[in-house]
Amino acid sequence: MIKKAITTTVLGLVAAVNVYGQGYFDPNDPSKPHRYPGVFSLNNNFIPAGSTEKAYVRDIYGNPASKEYTRMFVMTSDGSGLAGGFDEPLKEDGLFQIDNLTVPVDKIGGPTTIVMYFWDIRYIYGTLMGKDTYSDYKAKVDVMFDKTGGGSLPIATLEHNSNFRGVTLQQQGVMVPEPSTYMMAGLGLVVLVMAFRKK
Repeated sequence: MIKKAITTTVLGLVAAVNVYGQGYFDPNDPSKPHRYPGVFSLNNNFIPAGSTEKAYVRDIYGNPASKEYTRMFVMTSDGSGLAGGFDEPLKEDGLFQIDNLTVPVDKIGGPTTIVMYFWDIRYIYGTLMGKDTYSDYKAKVDVMFDKTGGGSLPIATLEHNSNFRGVTLQQQGVMVPEPSTYMMAGLGLVVLVMAFRKK
């Protein structure tokens, strides 16, 4: 019985080493069949260097966003959703915490970029992947990690390994056409008038 347990443990360790030594196949990116699991955690309960306040998620008035009404969604830079980072509420007003997320990286401990979305669920007008995420009050931020964890490496964090310094929800305004759009419309009108006069 003991021998069987020891054998099982050894095989498990060999399998774990094999995963981190050779990488794993990423079905979303066949051009890179051997990639490695980069591990990181998202916790903004810290004060960024050079700042006097925490790296809050803030509402449009500059206050820590309400944990009751604010949601977040985490994606890889290529648009893949991350398990455990989908439609997450804040832990406290302005603060979030999602532990042990994993992304494919090109080498053990390699860098990565993720995209974080935040929105106020009181102003929903559409959905994304079946979730109510299109809001009149929202924010998007690209977060770059200089390294990730994995294997014997410690888990990467927002505070020590990323460029995240906080984010503020923005009110989504009405789209205003660019000047070139007005010029094209004016040109089209002139052409129509000239064609009408010829008749």
